Amino acid sequence: RLPWDLRPPEDLQDEAPSRSSKPRTADYVLSEPYTSEWRYRVFPPPGFAPASLPDSEKRALGPAMLSREVRVEEDGSVTALLRFEISKRRITAAERETLIEEVRKVSSEEAAFLRFESVGFAHLLGGRMKESLAEFRRLVALHPKEALHHAQSAYALVTGGLGEAARREARRAIEIEPRSAYAHRMLGWVLQHDLLGRRFGPGFDRAGAIAAYRKSIALDSSDDVTRLDLAILLEHNDRGERYGRGSDLAAAIAEYRGLSKAAMTEPVQGNLMIALLREERFEELEKTAREIPAGLVRNQLLVAAIASSRGVEAAIREAGRLLPDAEPRRQAIENAGRQLLLQRRYPEAASLLTEGARGAQNASLLLTLADTVRKMRRQEELELPDTDPRHVVTRLMISLVAPESPHAVRPITLFARNGLVSEKNREETEADLLRGVRSVLRTELASGLSPLLVVDMALPQLDYVVDGSDAVGYRLRLEGGQLGGAATTYLVKKEEGRYRIVAVQASGAGIALETLERVEAGDLAGARQWLDWARDILGPVGGDDPLGRPVFPRFWTKGSEAGVEQIRLAAAVLLADSGGSAAKRGEEILRKARAEAREERRIRDLTLALALLARALERYEELVSLSSELIAAYPDSDGAFQLQQLGLFRLQRFEEAKRTSRESLARRPDRTVALQTLATVAMQEGDYVGAEKWSAALEEKGKALAMDRNNRAWNLLYLDPVDEKALQLARRATETEPKRPEALHTLATVYAELGQCVQAREALLESMRRAGRDEPESHDWYVLGRIAEHYGELEAAIQSYRKVEKEEGAPKNSVYVLAQRRLSVLLAAAKAPAKTNF
Repeated sequence: RLPWDLRPPEDLQDEAPSRSSKPRTADYVLSEPYTSEWRYRVFPPPGFAPASLPDSEKRALGPAMLSREVRVEEDGSVTALLRFEISKRRITAAERETLIEEVRKVSSEEAAFLRFESVGFAHLLGGRMKESLAEFRRLVALHPKEALHHAQSAYALVTGGLGEAARREARRAIEIEPRSAYAHRMLGWVLQHDLLGRRFGPGFDRAGAIAAYRKSIALDSSDDVTRLDLAILLEHNDRGERYGRGSDLAAAIAEYRGLSKAAMTEPVQGNLMIALLREERFEELEKTAREIPAGLVRNQLLVAAIASSRGVEAAIREAGRLLPDAEPRRQAIENAGRQLLLQRRYPEAASLLTEGARGAQNASLLLTLADTVRKMRRQEELELPDTDPRHVVTRLMISLVAPESPHAVRPITLFARNGLVSEKNREETEADLLRGVRSVLRTELASGLSPLLVVDMALPQLDYVVDGSDAVGYRLRLEGGQLGGAATTYLVKKEEGRYRIVAVQASGAGIALETLERVEAGDLAGARQWLDWARDILGPVGGDDPLGRPVFPRFWTKGSEAGVEQIRLAAAVLLADSGGSAAKRGEEILRKARAEAREERRIRDLTLALALLARALERYEELVSLSSELIAAYPDSDGAFQLQQLGLFRLQRFEEAKRTSRESLARRPDRTVALQTLATVAMQEGDYVGAEKWSAALEEKGKALAMDRNNRAWNLLYLDPVDEKALQLARRATETEPKRPEALHTLATVYAELGQCVQAREALLESMRRAGRDEPESHDWYVLGRIAEHYGELEAAIQSYRKVEKEEGAPKNSVYVLAQRRLSVLLAAAKAPAKTNF
């Protein structure tokens, strides 16, 4: 409403009267003073709330005043008041010029925006999972016939690690609106995660995710987000390995090609070019790269494409032509070498890395890498004939790490008849080996290194020290290496014309069985050699305890020329010392030797061996009897006392265990094993207060170990309320290296009880990784249930608690007891009538 001659000239219409160019000297008089107000009231839709709002302000425009007031009302709406006011009619010429200039500034400024955000997603991004899920549940209740909020809930659930609940919620969304492209897209996203919310984690549903994404695209072909997610998914195989064998790179490339121009950002273009490189479509990659503006990723992939198709020299020449500056050129060449290393094109990669080292600050490291790569060969191109004992160990490593290799076989077939002997059957032991190796290499595999590449990198580093012969067998000492880890000893023999593994490191049972077979065959020299190897692996007896383990070194001295009976006895002791059902093979030998023994020390050692055999065969009455006999002779032996308490514990003779422990404490008030027994029995019986007393005594006497702190923290879970003391103990129990999976699980459980859900999930995943487990087991579901309960997802919590299985013997300190406690609370709450206010 300003008159035309108070506005900036550029704001005037063509028909406005012309304005004099001479400076005004006289006052200007308005026909009337006035105030103009604009009022806005904005009501956000359900689920949205104001985010960043313009500041309220007052601003002088010469003789006028412009003010803005923005506020959020109680109902969540936003009110904005804009007020322009001229309070006087007469203004000076100078005031008039100031007003015109200030109006010009206001007109040129950006508009003020009111911004709103999704409440649920704002909480999610801020790490407030409970609040996020509560908001999405509220929206589901408001719009029960819409898929949108169920799909949003699914996204939040999988982000919080509740993969199973997320799958249920995503499928509910599709049931409500089968033709919702967003619902199908969200199901695809959720199915790319495992039950713990890990993207491409063990147990993710690749086929289901692909089908969901394709359905979403069929319903809305313009959705670039879905198409991009599908392309990335197709680059992964069923094991979650990107670009691994079984991925569908051709289909991924087709999806990238189907994206709109706006969606082809630099990172997406990089994805497309890497897929073309991995698919070895070098000419298409070169053509695509030349159509893209120069950049770090584009440059290296163009060089890699040329090196792969026309040779390294051509690639270096092209890099020089495209990149005249030295450092960008060097970086492109180095990174092209790294790309071809991932592609397993080792000669080209080594040459490019060598060239890339010229002028680099880390030149020596690059040259070392180049030298390593130059020695690498694709392991499927290597010959590993069964004429070299080293090759059976190499094939074991390949089979464990890269089962898709043509050299891979079932690991169990690489062991001799006497190999993989333990308290488990051979198939379970094989599964343990597989889990252990995958656990060790999970970091490399998760970083994008294929299993085949990991093997290729490791094989040149394997350094075997071999001694032995076909007649006797072989000892292979493997020093370091990515697959070898710490120095490891393998004992190998020729069986049915092929080399097979008998023992790995301290697998004494296999060595003992091999020794006994050689004795039966009359090969005493060979039997002695195998016992010598066992002696080297197990080492000497250590510690002050006269009954300390291992027992075997008491019966065999390296280089001994002992006869048949002594050899057989040493093998029988080795079997007992190793545990497992195979120990029974030496029982008759041990009993006969003990019956014939006359020397007190010999009787003691054989009694200990028989006690260990009883433990291995789960004959706990006999274990108690033999260990009590040892205690009578050596009352200060902690080893014998532990064996006795184990037997009493397994027989559930708790009163006797408590009595013997108290008697022991009367003689030695600080005896660790007695305090540990009393604490353990109290927990087993459900005397949580008593368990805390004995555990605290261990700490006060300075005897508590990491295991004791772990047990004490676990016991505190049964005493309400769980507090910071439990958390402190659980943390201290995980301070030692290597961290024990059970201690990490306790820490995860304590975190979950305290509602620290992010930390609980992280500790649980680390516990599983350390244990070599990919998927949750019975006791893990309690942690997941507590997380779900804290998030307000009671249905998911109930489902999780029901997966916790009852343990044998029904101990009162089991996870099952905790799960049943929470389950009863939740089920009672579900049956209780809702409160009504009248």
